Amino acid sequence: MKRPSPSSNDSGEKVSAEELEEFKRKGIERMKRAWTWWEHQDEPVMKFVRCALDVTQKVPGCEFSGIPDVFWSKPFTELYFDCLGDCAVENPEAAERLHYIAEIAVAALNKAAYKTPKQFQPIAMQDFLWPGFFSKHPDVAKSNKELMDEIRLGEKSSINTTGKTFSVSTVETRIAWELWDQIDFLRRGENSLRPARIGFDAFQKEAETLQPLTRENHRDWWKVGGKLFIKIFGDNFEDRKTFAHYWKNAAYKGEPNARALIRRDIKKKLRQGFHSIAAKTFAVRKPITIQDEKAKVQKKDRTLAHIPKQH
Repeated sequence: MKRPSPSSNDSGEKVSAEELEEFKRKGIERMKRAWTWWEHQDEPVMKFVRCALDVTQKVPGCEFSGIPDVFWSKPFTELYFDCLGDCAVENPEAAERLHYIAEIAVAALNKAAYKTPKQFQPIAMQDFLWPGFFSKHPDVAKSNKELMDEIRLGEKSSINTTGKTFSVSTVETRIAWELWDQIDFLRRGENSLRPARIGFDAFQKEAETLQPLTRENHRDWWKVGGKLFIKIFGDNFEDRKTFAHYWKNAAYKGEPNARALIRRDIKKKLRQGFHSIAAKTFAVRKPITIQDEKAKVQKKDRTLAHIPKQH
């Protein structure tokens, strides 16, 4: 099924970032005013999630033609959850609904991953994060670890997760990580279904020329990352609250060109951040296989046992 372009409307006309932002603003206001719309939205949302699971499991009889094309739109997905997340801050029903949707989606994903781990290994091996459940019960943590091993999470990821790893508590490193995530989405294009940030399509072509991030090519990534950084933080990024600690640093006190020095050092640390997050080597392990059908069922039941069956 052909998916609509994420930056076009039904007539094929280009949709600007401003128009999408205005759509989001109106959506938030509408969601805040009336919540009866959930009665109408539950059915297509559930149909979408369940059908996606059925197709993953290759169950006959699942027809994508019955799902509105808008559900394939990346901007729609992004705006849908942005609006819901914003509303959840103020509205308890929105908070409950966001939790509910996330819960059924993660449960469906991991049920499928346990049943056919090889189906998800190409996705998981390239990434270093995987949706899952948090719990204080030790069995949940154990089942999460088993699933990570089955899908071989992060084995070919560009991000360093072994040995001495980077810390996201460092502002510049955290921003470099966030920039990498957006650039990597643009670089892979349709190989990823995660929604891109609105207005970032201008960096698509340049991002597609990049190889996966390594410590050797981190400067190439920073060339794109530096532009994206300005797009997000603005030309006067040094005045942002995020970088207020630079102005308090004694090293810049009394310097006639303190602003220029601070701008230089912020960019330098951001570039170094790309180096810090890059994996040293790809630690490829032997495939881990589930021994028999009984083990499959037991593991599936463990990972889903703590999920409420009714709401």
